[in-house]
Amino acid sequence: MGDEQDVSFEIATDFNEPQQDLSLFIKRYPFPTGLSKIIHDCDLGQNFIIEGPYGRGLELALEPKGCHYLFAAGTGILPFVDFLFMYAWKVLIDAIKKEKGVEVAKKLNPLDINFDNLFGDMSVQLFAAFPKKEDAFIFELIELLSNVDKTYKLGRFKCYLSCYESESITKIESRFNTEVLRGKVETDGHSYYICGPPGFN
Repeated sequence: MGDEQDVSFEIATDFNEPQQDLSLFIKRYPFPTGLSKIIHDCDLGQNFIIEGPYGRGLELALEPKGCHYLFAAGTGILPFVDFLFMYAWKVLIDAIKKEKGVEVAKKLNPLDINFDNLFGDMSVQLFAAFPKKEDAFIFELIELLSNVDKTYKLGRFKCYLSCYESESITKIESRFNTEVLRGKVETDGHSYYICGPPGFN
């Protein structure tokens, strides 16, 4: 892979400034006429016209309640990234507010988002399958959310991964089948979201 290079980056501090770049993560699938193959085979710098995105999103209520289950395999985690990022932000602010007070928590919220009502009192359980930890695109976010929830005893997030285990993350060694999920997934959950390859769905 060549020589190791130091890579540094800055976190934008002006959240109100529009960004010029939009990053898209497109996995190449081995289908001869698939869109991902066409994109990967294009010359660098080629222009595309993108329309959309389309879809109904996660259709969360304004103040969602109950447990929401997320099931993801591989790149199937991507539809949940934005939600998990915002949810982790909310959980972290709640934890800091509980331990350090409102003024300290405000420092984590430069956009002054009203997190008091965001996500209501919902909880989330994530079941995610990856070949190995390095393939878990948002592993750091998942680990942060798991650790904050466990450390501050919030009861807002529980995580099951196929590729990793820690004090706050439970490892599931086998496929996510009925036998494995029995006792972990309640039938009266508020919502169930599934995204992955056809066999997983």
